[in-house]
Amino acid sequence: MYRVHNNKLANRKAVLNFLVEKDIMSLIKDYWAEIMNEFELRRTETNASRSGPDETPLTTSQLWGHYLEHQKHITSAVHNCFSMMIIIWNGSDVKEDETNKAMYDGLVDFLLHTLDNDLHPLEVKPDHPQHKMVKANLSVLHNWCNKFEQYIPDLRRKDALRIVAKYKDSATSTLRTKSILTYSYLLTENDDHNKSVIEMNDEDITYLLRVLRDAIDSPNGHSKKYGYHVDELIEGLNNIAVVDSNKRRLVDVSHFHNSLNFKSQNWVFTQILQSTIKFMCLLGVMIKCCRPAGHTQELE
Repeated sequence: MYRVHNNKLANRKAVLNFLVEKDIMSLIKDYWAEIMNEFELRRTETNASRSGPDETPLTTSQLWGHYLEHQKHITSAVHNCFSMMIIIWNGSDVKEDETNKAMYDGLVDFLLHTLDNDLHPLEVKPDHPQHKMVKANLSVLHNWCNKFEQYIPDLRRKDALRIVAKYKDSATSTLRTKSILTYSYLLTENDDHNKSVIEMNDEDITYLLRVLRDAIDSPNGHSKKYGYHVDELIEGLNNIAVVDSNKRRLVDVSHFHNSLNFKSQNWVFTQILQSTIKFMCLLGVMIKCCRPAGHTQELE
């Protein structure tokens, strides 16, 4: 009834409005609270049974993997919760201001809390329900940042930058890309976070440029491998460059040499013109900001 890729906007709006009116947000939160209560109860039982001299209590991340085999009712319940989160994910980019505001107010604290406390660290395979919940939560946050900029100041106040940054080094490309792009919207030029939170390392930059290259090499500018369009990726790079240290990393010649050697030119001019202009503006700003005084040599 409400698939992830439901392209009929009228259907999406109708179902979303109905479910928000029925307060699906409270249902999700109450259901998750019951899951976590059961999680902790079984933690106590599981670790109490590990009384051997060489057995140590299982950590939270180990328990998520353990429950998939030994407490399947918990992971099945998490999958049910993920199915409800698909509704929120699928509707979080719909321009229905009143409905989306109700979703945001009803779920933002829940999403951030679960990402910060219940779902981290993430050490399971992509088909595990825990991984799917992280994917859904990050996707909703990304949509809110991307489509509703009025939410961004509140997300910053709620420490969303630090929480989302926890997933920047995820082992799967889907979560890593979602995390980095969501994180990019939450950066500010005068951010008071620690440098370790607001600065991108060389590996992050190289990774994002690799995703961009894959998107540009795709026939329609949308990367099937990573799930994002060129426009979204360039916007993310623009956002990241708001921090001076990130500008310098982005403008590194080795990064751009690797990122601009595209395999093909599959896009027609009208499809890429806007993205190209935005990208060149980004390069121009970074070169101006990062070039040493008196330096006149152009990038080759």
